[in-house]
Amino acid sequence: MKFEEEEVTQFIQNDVLETYQKISVTIFHNGILRIILCFIFSALITLELIQTYMFLKKFESIYFIQYGSLYFGVPYILLCAATIPYSLNVVENVFGKVPLWKLDCADDKTEKQIKKEARFLNGFIICFATLGLICLDMCFEMTNEKELFYNEDYQREIEKRLVFCIKHHTEFYK
Repeated sequence: MKFEEEEVTQFIQNDVLETYQKISVTIFHNGILRIILCFIFSALITLELIQTYMFLKKFESIYFIQYGSLYFGVPYILLCAATIPYSLNVVENVFGKVPLWKLDCADDKTEKQIKKEARFLNGFIICFATLGLICLDMCFEMTNEKELFYNEDYQREIEKRLVFCIKHHTEFYK
């Protein structure tokens, strides 16, 4: 084995966890994204305060059931949004001071194992990020949700088809 230290910039070019690095570190160096992050942070604090006020002013259990998970989940999102700039500095300082090895300094078996675990982790991160975005989209109630699930015309049509199918199948069994 060769134990050679390598510069961080060279290491990141050959990084097997490049997808994870882009999603968790590199993306937040963009100035526009930092402004958007500050805007989201301010908007979430405002919404959390308004929702707290409304819960205290007029408490209704149906709204608490519908929006309770979002109400108690927003502080976690706020904490994450507030700590991102500081955690980026910590990550950069750690990578600046920790000596890194080349990936190819290990034997082939270890290198394959590292690459396999990195592929698994990259896939997990992509699926987890996608699932998180889908969950954010699904947590808000649509205005016409009752019409979608409890449409009377659709229910009558399904009832007619079921009656038709049941009549014909009972005749088939006679």
